[in-house]
Amino acid sequence: MIGKLLKSIFGTGDDTKIEERPKRTNYHRNEPPSTIIMPRISDDITSGKIVEWKIKVGDKIDVGSIVAEVDTNKATFEIESYEFGTVLHITNKKEIDIDEIICIIGNPGDDISPLLND
Repeated sequence: MIGKLLKSIFGTGDDTKIEERPKRTNYHRNEPPSTIIMPRISDDITSGKIVEWKIKVGDKIDVGSIVAEVDTNKATFEIESYEFGTVLHITNKKEIDIDEIICIIGNPGDDISPLLND
């Protein structure tokens, strides 16, 4: 559900359903590293707790890959990636505030320090 919401907001530039896309073989990005943040699913929810990580640093992920399972005071949901590339960083926090970085996606060797210092 959240993945579909994020897809509708951020889009992929491709109307093909994620399940129907061919498996990516090249995860190299031509953009700088980007972040996946804790989404705002409701105005009265301020944070979420990571129940289970579905990725680890070094994994190659695609748009639509499940990143984590999150629990809030209202529901448990999965967070889908709206980026593709290699997982460069995963937060070590269990409780993550809305709009806080969950993970960073990019190319191996990318400098992610500016994203961590924000």
